[in-house]
Parts: sequence; C-alpha cells; structure tokens
Amino acid sequence: MELAEAKVGPSTVAKLLFTSGSTDKPKAVPNTHLMMCSNQAALAAVWLCLRATPPLLVDWLPWNHTFGGNFCFNLALTCGGTLHIDAGKPTPAHVAATLTNLRDVAPTLYFNVPAGFEALLPHLENDRALARQVLSRMHLIFSAGAALPQKARDRIEELVKSVRGTSIPILTGWGSTETAPCSTLLYSPTPMASSIGLPLPGTEVKLAPDQDKFELRVRGPNVMTGYWRQASAEAFDHEGFYRMGDAGMLADPHRPEAGIAFDGRLAENFKLRSGTWVNVGALRLAAIDATRPFVQDVVITGHDCGEICILIFPNVAECSEIVGPQYRRGHQSPRAPTLPTNRAPKIHRAPENGSVCRVRSGWRRRFAWHASYELLDLYKRIHREEPQLTGRTLYERVVIRRSGLDTKAATGVLMRAEQSFCDWPSGRDLRFRDVVQYVVVDEFLRSHVATLGTRMWERSWHAVLFENSNRRKNYATARS
Repeated sequence: MELAEAKVGPSTVAKLLFTSGSTDKPKAVPNTHLMMCSNQAALAAVWLCLRATPPLLVDWLPWNHTFGGNFCFNLALTCGGTLHIDAGKPTPAHVAATLTNLRDVAPTLYFNVPAGFEALLPHLENDRALARQVLSRMHLIFSAGAALPQKARDRIEELVKSVRGTSIPILTGWGSTETAPCSTLLYSPTPMASSIGLPLPGTEVKLAPDQDKFELRVRGPNVMTGYWRQASAEAFDHEGFYRMGDAGMLADPHRPEAGIAFDGRLAENFKLRSGTWVNVGALRLAAIDATRPFVQDVVITGHDCGEICILIFPNVAECSEIVGPQYRRGHQSPRAPTLPTNRAPKIHRAPENGSVCRVRSGWRRRFAWHASYELLDLYKRIHREEPQLTGRTLYERVVIRRSGLDTKAATGVLMRAEQSFCDWPSGRDLRFRDVVQYVVVDEFLRSHVATLGTRMWERSWHAVLFENSNRRKNYATARS
C-alpha cells in the first residue's frame, strides 16, 4: 500500500472521462489528481458556506459526465459531505423518483442541468408543501451543463421568494471535461441568466478575437495537458491556452469585474445564402424561451440555405395536457372502458317540419368516447397535482373542475351516480367509472335534449349503457 501510494502524485491520472462529442468524435480526457484537487480547492476558497456546513446532496447526475463525476462527487468527498444517489432523471417517466427523494431528504446544495430544473418546477409550483420541504435548508442552487433560460431562472426566483420569503443564490459556472470541469464561477447572484461569472482562483481566461466574436480560452492547473493517446496540439494556442470552442464577451465592457457572458458555440454558427451569419446559440435559447413549456429543445438548421429552419422536440407531457393523450403519435387508443359495446337501435323522430331524423349509435359513441377520455385525463392530472386526494374526495374534485360546480353540488352528483350504478345503499363502493358514466350521460342529455327530444335520447342512451331494468329504474329515479 505504501509503495502504491508513493507512486501517486499530482500528475498521476485518476480517471479517463470522455467528452460528449458535440463537435467531433468523443475523446478520452486524462483527469489527473492536480486537475481535480485544484478545482475543489478553488471552489472552497469561493464558497465559504462549505467550511461552515458539510454539504448534503441529492444528485442524479451521472458519474461518467464531468459535472456529476467530478464537480458534485468530489465536492462531497473534499468537504466531508453526504451524497444521496437519486435514481430519477429529468424526464416525465423518471421525475417522480426525484420528487420522492427530495421529499425524503432536503439538500443543502442543489445541482442540476436546465432540463432538470424545468422538469421539477411545475411540481414544486403546484405543491407548496413539497417546495417548502425541498427548500427548507438549501443554501445554494447551481445550474450547469447548458445555459439556463431566463424564464426558468425567473420562475425559480419567484418560487423561492414565495415559499421562503427570502432569496437563495442561483449560481452557475462554465467549463468542460478538459478543465475538470470548472473554469469560471458566479461569485454572487446576478439577474442575467447568460452570465458565467469570473475565472476561478488560479485559472486564466482569455477572450481571443474570432471573426465577429471572442473565443474563450483557458489556462491553469485544472486544464488537461492533452487527450489520451491522441494528437492534441491543435487544442491549444501558442501561449498554452486550451481552445474551448465557446464564445463569450464581457457582461459590461466598462466593468470587467462584472464577469463574462456566454455567447454560444463558435463551431455551431453558420451562414445563409444571403451571407448573413446565424448566431445559433442565442437563437436556440430564444426559441426555447418563447415556447416554454411546450417545447423541450430545438435544433437550428439552414447552413447555405435561403432561410433558417428549426427542428422541434416537443415536451410530450405538457402538450398532452392540452390535446389529450389520445393524440400522441403511436398512441393505441383502447375503447372507452366505461361503455359497453352492444349497438343501439336506430332512433326515428318526426321533427316539426315533417322530415325524418335518423340518429345512429356512432355519433353517441364518439361523444361518449371523447368525454370519457377527457374525464380520465382530468383525473390523472388532478392526481398528479394533489396526490393526497383519494376516493370520493378526488372524484368530487374532478366533477368540480369539469362542471364548474361548488362542493355541495358536486357531492350531489356523486350521490346520484352512486344511486344509479352501485345498487345503493347496499351495493359496492362508488368507483370512478360510475362517475364517468353518470357525468357523460348527463352532459349529453343537457347538450342535445333541446334538439332531439328528451325521451327519445334517454331511451337510446339507456339501451347503450344499461342492460337491466333495475339500473334503468335507478338512473331515472336519481335524475328526478
């Protein structure tokens, strides 16, 4: 052990991390002990709160990425903190696991990427008890990995102030796998979401002119010496600064101490046929910001074309709140689970003008199918927003939201549904399918009775929905 420890020094490679391959094939970056230790020493010199209280983290970020594997993991090791591994992810299918973990453990520092904050925000905004728990002992919120949109930042600030009455610093940094990872850091909060702060202690950042922008280049103990078994001369300039490929500018040209503002990637910009340069980074953020929350990400295209095109990746969960889950691509829509499948007979009625009105069961079925799925979708949405509601209380809330009734009237609707479908009072408990059946029939009769006659439509619906005379009698008694 002693011999092995003696061989370990600042230049010893501790791990190999691969780049994301945003501009080329992924490359292996040797992360030495000097790179990682110098980064943590610089953070400790800036964030004095780390000395007072060991950090308590709840973190989902993967360890094969430098943000999670170097920044967060090494921070917990260096400061003697605690890191709870979160099995969730910032996706609709996995965000519930993160919410459960945050409900169990309130972190003192919280690190995430912009997509992670945007996935959590709707749940925290709709559940103030959960928001109070999550923010109860938080000292600092940190976003990295990509630029945090201004609207998302404003929503976080508004949520924090409404729950705690005071603000929590919302900070960010900038770096890469090659810089292990942090090169700049916000030393204090700023209202500008594009600001990436000032260089860390011991790190130098140069703004090198590149066409109409400035490339950010980095030199310091946290910067790699070269890629693993690969030519790396082009990655550095003649002064030894690493060429990051990102663009930046002074947030205030007259006050360098105000820090650096991120200005997109140099390699992603392109020209249109007109000769106009397209600032892809700024345009992408503006497009995402303008379409929140329905768009998750966009890709800007149009190189050597006559116009700019945008490829949109929608936020399916948010879009489904508007159009309903039955409109999703590839969605297999089952038959409405609350309606039987037997066909109803044709209904003939002689209107005042003497003509014959023939009404087939297909129209009624379409009405029932759409109304049923709207009710089921509303049920799921309310259950997500208020998971503490169950049973009749949840059914009552659905009726209130659907029909605009007060609590007393909604209770009456549940009682009539129970009398109609549960052989009340000695039958089984009320189910949501009973509420759906009653509300769908009631809505249909109210909306079509004036046009097609009460008795004919009631007989038609009874033939579709009910199979025995006892239930028809119960329904007629409940309506009266």
